[in-house]
Amino acid sequence: MNRCVTSSLCSIALAGAIPAQEPPTGLAEVRVPVHTADDDNGVAYGTWAASQSYKASFHDGMTFVPYLGPSYPQNRPWSWRTTSVRAGESELLESGAEPTPWHDDYRYEYRFGAVTERYDVGIGGLEQSFVVTRLPQAGDLVVRGTVTSSLHAESAAPRHGALQFFDDAGREILGYGAAFAIDAAGSRLAIDTAFANGEITLTVPAAWLAAAKLPVTVDPILTRSTIDSDPAGADVGRVVVSASGAPVGPELLFAWQRFASQTDSDLFAASETSVPFPTVTAIYADLGTTWTSDQPTCAYSQVAGRWALVWRRWFTGLTVQNSGIRAHLTAGIGYSTLVTGFSTPTGYNAWRPSVGGQRSYSHFLVAYQRENNSTNAGNLQNTPTSDVLSVILSSAGGGFSTTHTALDSGTTRDAERPFVNRLGGPEGWLVAIQRADANVTTDDWDVVVRKVSSANQLSPVAWTTDVGNSNTKHQVAPMIDGTDGRYLVAFSTIDRALLPYQTQSSVGNEFWVQRLDWPATSGGPSLSPPPVRLESDVSRLYQPGGVGYDLDGRSHFAVGIRVVAPGTPSVRAHLLGYHGESVEAMEAYNVPGHEPVSVDCVYRPGTDHFALAYGVLDNNTNPVYRQYIRYAQGGGVSTGGSGCSTAQLAWQGSVLVGSAFNEVEVTGSSLTAGHFMAVSLGSTDVPANYPGVGTGCRLLVDIGPLLLGTLAFQIGPSPSWPFPLPEFLPSMSLHFQDWILDTGTLFQSTQRLTVSIVK
Repeated sequence: MNRCVTSSLCSIALAGAIPAQEPPTGLAEVRVPVHTADDDNGVAYGTWAASQSYKASFHDGMTFVPYLGPSYPQNRPWSWRTTSVRAGESELLESGAEPTPWHDDYRYEYRFGAVTERYDVGIGGLEQSFVVTRLPQAGDLVVRGTVTSSLHAESAAPRHGALQFFDDAGREILGYGAAFAIDAAGSRLAIDTAFANGEITLTVPAAWLAAAKLPVTVDPILTRSTIDSDPAGADVGRVVVSASGAPVGPELLFAWQRFASQTDSDLFAASETSVPFPTVTAIYADLGTTWTSDQPTCAYSQVAGRWALVWRRWFTGLTVQNSGIRAHLTAGIGYSTLVTGFSTPTGYNAWRPSVGGQRSYSHFLVAYQRENNSTNAGNLQNTPTSDVLSVILSSAGGGFSTTHTALDSGTTRDAERPFVNRLGGPEGWLVAIQRADANVTTDDWDVVVRKVSSANQLSPVAWTTDVGNSNTKHQVAPMIDGTDGRYLVAFSTIDRALLPYQTQSSVGNEFWVQRLDWPATSGGPSLSPPPVRLESDVSRLYQPGGVGYDLDGRSHFAVGIRVVAPGTPSVRAHLLGYHGESVEAMEAYNVPGHEPVSVDCVYRPGTDHFALAYGVLDNNTNPVYRQYIRYAQGGGVSTGGSGCSTAQLAWQGSVLVGSAFNEVEVTGSSLTAGHFMAVSLGSTDVPANYPGVGTGCRLLVDIGPLLLGTLAFQIGPSPSWPFPLPEFLPSMSLHFQDWILDTGTLFQSTQRLTVSIVK
């Protein structure tokens, strides 16, 4: 994050990061400090710093040089020179004045007096910022800099967003990140960046500078960094991510596959730790030419403090091409090679695993698809009567249990693509399954959810989505997340008019989600709001890409979607509220010529964001990306005006649109007090000179057209009213005032409580 320097004069910081491609996993922590060296043979060394993916010089202004690999034909330096910093009509750079240089190990500064241009040597890029200590005149604050490079970028009108710089072959080499303004109090604003004729312009609007007390709301922020890249350009396959929520140590585990050929793929896994800075460490790989390793899935046990990485090994090089499930347990620290697995009966094959972690126990649940291939000499083949089973995986090194529970099986139906919620609890896990009638080839796929106890015992109740009631759509590739009784299922649908028969495709022409509550003590779901269609097209475009559940706030989910051709393939994401309806939709990755191949999504406990992970075929390094979906910033709760009652108002819960568990409450009243809680979109402050109203009382909320009404009448010393914030609400302020009538007294009023909600 860009910071304001420690100074009482510091008021504004402008930031524009220059991220470069990150190094291979395991080397991301390498940084070279700012330094100089002796001249050699009459050539000056200069002043340099570096990370694994770039170097930068500072002896003649800043020049950024990305490391592009041994096959790239030439250097592509990118230089910045600050030409102007203006506040209104006042220029803050003295004409002809040279800046005073200063540096420590990982920061270099050019000090111009009222403006300091600085660079921080980061792991994934060089972070640029400008610190302004004096604003002599009102107006926009505008920073201009000249770029010199053989790279080129499209001209861009002022807007908040990054700039991409390309070489002559159209390959993106580096990007100039989206810029923000941050004041000394921590207020933060996304600002405009423009580019034309070799000049970048950053603009902070005068209105924001003059209104620092106003709450600032920022839409969810997407920050991308490369966590893996392969110079050989091996295609990346499925990518998954899991979060620990641990206060120390690794916080995210990534796993992905890369293809050596059509018949050979390898598995890679790495952990990410953000403290003291983001560090990606390789912890496991499954390599070789005698088998294919694919279909990775991972989950975390909070009790054990370990991840389970589970995948499929397909022995394509053997006479019998059989398939089995393997697992690796890790704390995310250090590299190890220990693998455990289980055997299937002769002639059977296991594949398509999914693993769920635990917050109450130290073991995992693995669900998988199993095929009876005894009529195929034991070679893996998807049959029309596939089964779904589950098995416990111990975190204590004991491996898989010998007991495998059939979750959906039989000769009359086909059960496929199981998916376990990430974090089970005392209630166990929920498993989403795609199922069809095996005896009717024209039957449509339906999504079924089964409950499995912590002891791997199946509940007799099977829940099906409401979308399946019409029998006009195939429901495919279900995914589920949630815990503690609150869940969301995501899936694609394919109109039967497009594909009338049971299809193996996971790409649909619609993308749906449906919420359900299934408490631990309930035999079945206690609540299931209507399904929500998030995406729709006449073509089959949408592939489910992971579901994340905010187990801190217990209201929000996020879903990732892979969008395929026609058009530009992309990654989309939706932030969802407690009904499953969209609060914010965003295009996470959309680059012409690039094709995302896999998406996953997880919430990082104790933070304000979800993490997306996905692989991209970019005709170059085919990287794996990590990208954040952040909640809107800003909003808040405040009180105002004078009350004539000793009672106090308070807001409990979140100010985020889409949150369910909020309350407005009263404290400090009497047992016999009656409460008339008014809610308005507007505020006022006028004397309440009415019969029956106490002396000194004031009306603090608008009771005209902006009045929303009064909440249900209550009696008592500390009443409270649930106040969920449904997804359709915009960012706005709600104003509350309680009018209290007690026995033998006149009406008395409280202060005004203002709740600014954000979206």
